Amino acid sequence: MVMRYFFTIIIINMSLMNVFSQSISKQDSLDIDKLFYFYEGNFPGAILGVYQNDKTVFEKVYGSANIETKEKLTSQHYFYFGKMRRIVTMLAIMNLYEKGKLDLNEPLSSVFEKFPAYGNKITIRNLLEHTSGLKSFEGTKKPKEVLDFLLNSDSLNFETGTHWGYSNSDLALLILLVEKKSKKSYYNYTNRKVYRKLRIKPKYLDKCKKEKLMRGHKALSLYSYNLVDELSRLDEFGQKNVFLSIRDFKKLNDAFFSKKTFLKSETNKLIFQRINNRINFGLGWYVIKKDDHLTYWMGSNGNNFENVWVHLPESNVTVFLVTNRNQSRDSILKRAIYIARLVK
Repeated sequence: MVMRYFFTIIIINMSLMNVFSQSISKQDSLDIDKLFYFYEGNFPGAILGVYQNDKTVFEKVYGSANIETKEKLTSQHYFYFGKMRRIVTMLAIMNLYEKGKLDLNEPLSSVFEKFPAYGNKITIRNLLEHTSGLKSFEGTKKPKEVLDFLLNSDSLNFETGTHWGYSNSDLALLILLVEKKSKKSYYNYTNRKVYRKLRIKPKYLDKCKKEKLMRGHKALSLYSYNLVDELSRLDEFGQKNVFLSIRDFKKLNDAFFSKKTFLKSETNKLIFQRINNRINFGLGWYVIKKDDHLTYWMGSNGNNFENVWVHLPESNVTVFLVTNRNQSRDSILKRAIYIARLVK
């Protein structure tokens, strides 16, 4: 029995070595660990996933979920998806688009009654691109309250389509569009038509045991952090807040970059077309072209969490990195791109 166990362990280890030798070297995996030195032990942690061609190349969890209780972060914890949830909203919109229930070039004034005259030039596509120019409404108001705010505005931040500028108002109107075009609540539509189809079971703040959720931490210095227990305040546009596991994220990633995508291939291509040579953005994703190489990425920060999702289309490599601290997003973005380029 002991001998059989011994040989089983050897076979498993050899299999793992073969996986890494085909995709990422042992030395590179050690170098990755060095990048997360200050995420180990009782430091606020990080979850890292590296994927290529539908397969998991490297996946590891570092550090603590809660530095006060010294609870170790695990792959069973759920992280706050934050504004990256807009990608689910985009999938819902594009799903309705494929069903012929909306036109991306439809102006807002034809959808929302009494919308100001400037709505004649703003299309659903502009909302997805963040080229609407709409003033951003900050706070935790419901989408209809954001609409009321916009109905009482008489100007834009910039002329529609001329610049890029992230606006929370864009997201709020997209949520309302999902409801208007589907005739279902945003919560029900995204659960039935997006999450369920992707076999994702999201956790919601009011329906989840709090100990399963990652907690945010505020940096006092490189070596010192405070737990910031603000989960009860995570309420974006009055919608239920979403927490996902690293396994859920892999399924969401496959929706875009696997052999069988969630949307039709031509729709998927539409998402990753840059707006123009000046604006490095598609429909919900940053699309960066440098030295003829493309990088797709998106991120979310706030509430003492940082999420970054990077994809290199040429090698079909994805890196997802989330930390439960108020880290600089530029810093973890560069780290994620560096790791993605290690994969052969």
